[in-house]
Amino acid sequence: KEYYTEIFVSRPHNMEFFTQVAKKVYGSMVQPKIIYDAEAIFSLRDAKKYELFSGKEHKNIANNVAAEVALVSDADMVVAVSNKERQVFRKYYNGNVGVIGHALDIAPFDTDFDERADFLFIGNMDYDGSPNVDSMTWFSQHVFPLILEQIPDAKLKLVGTNASSEIQQLAEDSVMLLGRQADLDEYYSSCKVFLAPTRFAGGIPYKVHEAAAKGMPVVASELIREQLGWDNGKEILSASVDDAAQFASQCVDLYQDKRLWSDIRENALTRMHKECSVSEIKKEIAEIFRRIESEG
Repeated sequence: KEYYTEIFVSRPHNMEFFTQVAKKVYGSMVQPKIIYDAEAIFSLRDAKKYELFSGKEHKNIANNVAAEVALVSDADMVVAVSNKERQVFRKYYNGNVGVIGHALDIAPFDTDFDERADFLFIGNMDYDGSPNVDSMTWFSQHVFPLILEQIPDAKLKLVGTNASSEIQQLAEDSVMLLGRQADLDEYYSSCKVFLAPTRFAGGIPYKVHEAAAKGMPVVASELIREQLGWDNGKEILSASVDDAAQFASQCVDLYQDKRLWSDIRENALTRMHKECSVSEIKKEIAEIFRRIESEG
């Protein structure tokens, strides 16, 4: 019972289970400090999905978020993944809320713009209806045909497990289902534009951070751009998922304009060094523990 001084717990269902166990183990005794690692506020993702497919505003979003946050009421501290989600937590949680993002090695490939080709997406595509499957189905059916009108030899390369029946139906000469790959460097170093047309999600997108760290500029949905807190036209290009033509235009511009491609790439790398380098994340983690220990 006295072995742990701090315990990290991630995801709502784990926090709910841990709280029940902790009460049995510790009872009225002094417990270790509990830090809830909020990978995402899942109620926000679910509400976005509901609104996307129903065309109606989600009436209970505030209650659902409050119920999810209530699960961490016994935590001594919450760690959000972004400043945006920290602000949401502060509406419903009275304790300390810190931020820890993704830690990555910033290691861009130096393959020249003219030596690169094709569009790339990397992610799990096993489940129909998941954010990744939904985004690539929408992009392949509504956006990519518009791109092919201007760049007829372009390929869309989908890397990752792809058991989803919706994804399997997309396979054709211009849409390549490459499955799970042991080495992603081949794709980060040879493809030209990374895609993140996500229509519903929570947290922040690791896939975009990783692509940027490898030196690939990104075209993303407005949702993803807002989660990142990046600026359209500076660190990323973004467009509304309600406008396939606008999304296609951003993709074509980034694919064909060497100056724009280089600027987006370099600005994203600068942002990555500030937000996601291993040294910066270590500082953020140390600050989290300093804050929780200072409270006794």
